[in-house]
Amino acid sequence: MLGTSAPVTVVSAARVSARVFLDSDAPDRDTLGSFTGLVWGVDNRPIARARVELRDTGSAGVVMIGVTDRVGEFVFKDVPPGQYVVEYVSADVRQVLAASPPYLIHRNEERTVLVSLAPRGIVVGVALADTDGPIAGAEVQLRDAVSMVIVGTTTTGANGEFRFEAVWPGAYAAELLAVGTRKTIGVSAPFTVVARTSVATVLRASRH
Repeated sequence: MLGTSAPVTVVSAARVSARVFLDSDAPDRDTLGSFTGLVWGVDNRPIARARVELRDTGSAGVVMIGVTDRVGEFVFKDVPPGQYVVEYVSADVRQVLAASPPYLIHRNEERTVLVSLAPRGIVVGVALADTDGPIAGAEVQLRDAVSMVIVGTTTTGANGEFRFEAVWPGAYAAELLAVGTRKTIGVSAPFTVVARTSVATVLRASRH
């Protein structure tokens, strides 16, 4: 036998990509993690028989597919270490209806994930130089303050303004990267995003 793949759950005739390893490189089951979670509707009630897909954010490929049970729960087992999102996908046209934030999973780790259609929030802000002038064309990262994962990136406009749409409720900080070098030159104060609201923040480049 030339090789084996990580187990994949396939629904009907859907196409799915999987990681394939030579036998000598196949991951030990003791190093694999798992995702368990719920899919909720706009009324914060579970959705049964929902199609869920586990997507590797590095390759952008779907590595596992599943269906929620009658109480909206799902499980993905034997997941290799990496960063993933879980997507709730319509069964007919394969449109992504909702997605979780990115999650890093380490060896032997179990992650609990919520995929929800509930409303999200917006982050707006401005990037300023140490002279208080705006910084245009700089990259801004949005970091989850709990998982420490970068959940979004954008570029400042002509007046230093930036905006992140559809942000999950939670605690975050924005980071300003230098043009060209992408070195972090400023970090905002921590802030909390609430559903259906906008939160404003200011990024100031640090003095050297």
